[in-house]
Amino acid sequence: MEWLTALLLGGVVGLDATSFPQAMYSRPFVAGALGGLVVGRPVEGALIGVLLEFFSLPILPFGAAGYPEGGTAAVASTVAYVWATDGFHPDMLFLAVSFGLVLSHVSGYSVRLLRIRNGRAVGQGDQAAPIEPRSVERGHLLAMGLDFLRGALVTAVGTALMAICLFAASHSGWALPLASINVLGVATLAMIGGSLTIFGTVRERLVSFVLGAAATAVAVWVL
Repeated sequence: MEWLTALLLGGVVGLDATSFPQAMYSRPFVAGALGGLVVGRPVEGALIGVLLEFFSLPILPFGAAGYPEGGTAAVASTVAYVWATDGFHPDMLFLAVSFGLVLSHVSGYSVRLLRIRNGRAVGQGDQAAPIEPRSVERGHLLAMGLDFLRGALVTAVGTALMAICLFAASHSGWALPLASINVLGVATLAMIGGSLTIFGTVRERLVSFVLGAAATAVAVWVL
């Protein structure tokens, strides 16, 4: 039943991003933790989610702008990682997050395709005819249903492909050099730094920058 629950979660997360109810559980950190909870390893799910969250921070999803959808990607990455591994594996975690970043762009593209479909559906009606409330309601419900199916489909396909790749990598003895894994940490810190411009005043950004620079220095020294 885990796979069915994961699909339902992916649909609900995809629905929350724009359609309903925008309760923020489509944020990668929350979605990853929920995905981990579904498959019994919430801590690793939260870890994957928070890494994807850092890459989502600089992105502001205003209006009809096209942007990656990290929520469904976080669910798929987490479930695939757990299914393909029997414990904590930094190498596989690196791959799961990398695949998640790619899938988030694919999922974002699917959102744009659905918007095009919805726009065409609205334009097909008789513009001169009076608009019936029930007709509008049916259109909204149909669009929401399609968005749910879109999220579930992206989660299903993404999870399957990622699980196959991760399983093959984990059982072939393949491993990344430590320096390659550190690339993910450096990239994450860079994305956090890039998000400073959208938070707070100049003074608050300066404080955040100093703290971030100190944290980066420590991280580079440790890594």
